[in-house]
Amino acid sequence: MKLRVRKKLTCRVVAALAVGVCALTAASAGAQRGGARKDRHVVMISIDGCAAYNLDDARLPLPNIRGLAASGARAGAMTVSTPSVTWPNHTTLVTGVTPAKHGVLANGKIEAGSTTPMVVNPRRSKAELCRATTVYDVAHRAGLKTAEVDWPVTVGADTLDFSLSDHPDSLKFATPSLVKDLIGLGLLTGPDDAAFRTQGAVARDRVWSQAAVHLLKTEKPNLLLLHLLNTDGQQHAHGPSTTEAHTAISLADRYVGDIVQGIKDAGLTKSTTVFVVADHGFVAVTKQVRPNARLRSRGLIQGLEYDAYCIPEGGLAYIYVPRSKTRPELVAKTRQALEGLEGVDQVFGAEQYAALGFPLPSRDSQSPDLMLSAKDGYAFSGDSTGDEVFLQPRQTGSHGYPASNPKVDAVFVASGAGIRKGAHPPRVRNLDVAPTIARLLGVSLPDADGQPLTEILSER
Repeated sequence: MKLRVRKKLTCRVVAALAVGVCALTAASAGAQRGGARKDRHVVMISIDGCAAYNLDDARLPLPNIRGLAASGARAGAMTVSTPSVTWPNHTTLVTGVTPAKHGVLANGKIEAGSTTPMVVNPRRSKAELCRATTVYDVAHRAGLKTAEVDWPVTVGADTLDFSLSDHPDSLKFATPSLVKDLIGLGLLTGPDDAAFRTQGAVARDRVWSQAAVHLLKTEKPNLLLLHLLNTDGQQHAHGPSTTEAHTAISLADRYVGDIVQGIKDAGLTKSTTVFVVADHGFVAVTKQVRPNARLRSRGLIQGLEYDAYCIPEGGLAYIYVPRSKTRPELVAKTRQALEGLEGVDQVFGAEQYAALGFPLPSRDSQSPDLMLSAKDGYAFSGDSTGDEVFLQPRQTGSHGYPASNPKVDAVFVASGAGIRKGAHPPRVRNLDVAPTIARLLGVSLPDADGQPLTEILSER
């Protein structure tokens, strides 16, 4: 009698296990065929200004990033979007479309100013800045958990479950529970943005990376975006490939290691894909070009009256002409005034914007009438007085140059779940990153211009 009972129990246990295994297999197969993959996690870490050439610089210790590359995939270079500026490229990384489509042309919204014709306002929300669908939008709508730390153009996004945006008042707009947790962990002294800013770039990067680790351990988001910023400031101040630049990038590598350890501590190693990317590289600069000074010397700026005006974006300059009856003539006159200016490599008219992935002025009020690109060693300044070209007392660094400049190529590394070990494409596009993340998470990003990077994926 006891033997029969034991046999019945054993059969029931085996049957239950078989049903469970079949259910897991079916769920996995269903995720493969289509549908959001709640069993998957993607972490994208952006190291601001980390050029592709840094990965092969033997003087630069990058044990964590190179370790991810060795266990996964890396590209020789990643082509960025024009302009090679932080907010436009971070937006491309999550939308898979160019600035012509997503509408982010600077580190803020370009709008009418009170004392100058145009200014860049960094205090606008995601809805005011970005008109494209992001990968975190579609992930959230598919029932996946989403989070970002210091990612640009995310303020007010209701498709982010946890947010601590790259914004002048980041704590004001952050997820309250996350701020409370960071205060409890001793990472923040309080919810005051002014106090947080006084900590400096190095300390803020530590807070942001530890915030990401905290989210991994406590919330286990399916998609986590992290942006480290100190690397940008150091290269602006001292130039690329300097001791200061290498120190900052090496510290960022240490934070990448913290994230990888956080993934392990959260028990997510086997289900997580890690991307290490950048928004742009850097160019060494010794001379500043002042287009507004040239415009003033040619009578196009008189006092506070502007027939033309320049907003500098590092290696690019945006030139605006007031919308008036004489506008075509003014555009031609402005172009003639600027074409011979020292340090200007090329003057782009609106007819060339489509090839650059840039919107037409007739379709976007932020878009300039002309754009200037700088020669190697030069960057643009917004000053309207002084010499038209200024020799700096020491080298600095800049970006913003057209994407065709190889010095602004960005780093690209991918490793972990779904990534084919040893894949090494010579070049990828940042347009393809968001569609690749979407593929890994089992969601669709139909409006993207980019395509999934199937050459690096182990699951196609």
